[in-house]
Amino acid sequence: MIQNLITGFSVSTVIETLGLSRSTYYAQINRKKSKTQVEQERLAFQIHKEYQNAKGRYGASKIHQKLIQSSNNCSLKRVQRLMRKMGLQANTRKKWKPKTPDSSDRKHLSNLLKQDFIASRLNEKWSTDITYIHTVKDEWCYLSSIMDLYSKKIIAWDFSKTMEKELVLQTIEKVAYRVNDSLILQTDKAVNIF
Repeated sequence: MIQNLITGFSVSTVIETLGLSRSTYYAQINRKKSKTQVEQERLAFQIHKEYQNAKGRYGASKIHQKLIQSSNNCSLKRVQRLMRKMGLQANTRKKWKPKTPDSSDRKHLSNLLKQDFIASRLNEKWSTDITYIHTVKDEWCYLSSIMDLYSKKIIAWDFSKTMEKELVLQTIEKVAYRVNDSLILQTDKAVNIF
């Protein structure tokens, strides 16, 4: 620390300003690092190296495991303390939660299926749903599909980068020609789109 302060100043000026004796000043400059300090610096270097290798994704526990694997004997608490001192934290993503309207906003429609998902013929009962798909490029994309509950086959689907009611409506339009008067289309109450 003292060597950083002395840059551009004479030794006498620094000693007077800090209120140190000349012997204390030279003792500080000539002091060798203790084994503990050397070990701390070596371990801090290893921690930083593992942190960089993991692109900042690893926290103290994973870095501790990596250090143990590479024969660096240290405790988890020590790794945590050194990471905190160096300002290293794992870069974590926020957990994604689908946003849906309040239940008070939902339209109360009667449940025609009443949990009876067995159909006796084609085009009697259909089920529709939206699947959330996480992608690297576009973050979240959405797949709307309609399944015939008799054949258990997907009869129509559509894919979009945005979740809007048009996605479901386009999917329904693809099979609208099959609709008959007795058809039941089951949704998850369409809370996300309508």
